[in-house]
Amino acid sequence: MGKNLSLIAVLCATLLYSNDSVMLDEINVIESADDGYRAKMSEIGKTTTPILEIPQTVNVVTNQQLKDKKPQSLAESLQNVSGISYGNTTGGIFDSIIKRGFGGGRDGSIMRNGIPATVMHSYNKTVLSVEVLKGPASLLYGAQEPGGIINMVTKNQNMSLKMKFGSVLVTKTI
Repeated sequence: MGKNLSLIAVLCATLLYSNDSVMLDEINVIESADDGYRAKMSEIGKTTTPILEIPQTVNVVTNQQLKDKKPQSLAESLQNVSGISYGNTTGGIFDSIIKRGFGGGRDGSIMRNGIPATVMHSYNKTVLSVEVLKGPASLLYGAQEPGGIINMVTKNQNMSLKMKFGSVLVTKTI
């Protein structure tokens, strides 16, 4: 056994001190492109705010994540968010999400664009992202349990209104 160790030591020493050096190609590292999985802004505070400036815990399921996952319900879209579990939906009639041990679905904590959503299924193809505000900061949205709120941000409609007054055409984007 001692001969094997000394043989290995001699081989390692010859490899370390050999003059044959290998030149590797240069590798340039550039900033990676945003893949759509990292949210930078949130509408959870009733205004669009950078997430780094929000002093609460906010998890965002981005539009790219929703496209890749193709969820059929709100519960499926929140599968990878910690502290979120499913409640009793009474046979799948309504959304029931338990946030950090609180709530069920009828507590007004599921919102659409900051406004309490209906009790029935409110997740559909118009949802752009899903934001989860965790903890007692959810009390900013009214009398609720301190588990948190879920806000579904929907796509904005770009509507334009065209009106003609005599020979003048007025176009207004709403």
